[in-house]
Amino acid sequence: MNTYIPLVIVSSLFAFVIVYPVVEWNMPCGGLNDSCLHVKGILWEVVALLSLYSGDGMPITPSVDERDFRNVFPLGIALMVVIFYHVDKMVSQKNE
Repeated sequence: MNTYIPLVIVSSLFAFVIVYPVVEWNMPCGGLNDSCLHVKGILWEVVALLSLYSGDGMPITPSVDERDFRNVFPLGIALMVVIFYHVDKMVSQKNE
């Protein structure tokens, strides 16, 4: 298995959790469009799930959803674990 795949997946999810609240706050739904609000709600559920349903209390925007449901620490820790695994695998392959 290619060791870059978990690294790319976890780093992409980490970037999504960081970037989505800012994008969502700056992209208003025109005229309370129901489909737009529905998609935003689903994406917030994804952010909350990836944040383990806990907020870190460090919002980038004044959004209440971001304050209560976005937490970068679970994916940040997972990303560090994947990076350490990847570096260890590269070093062990280089030494063989």
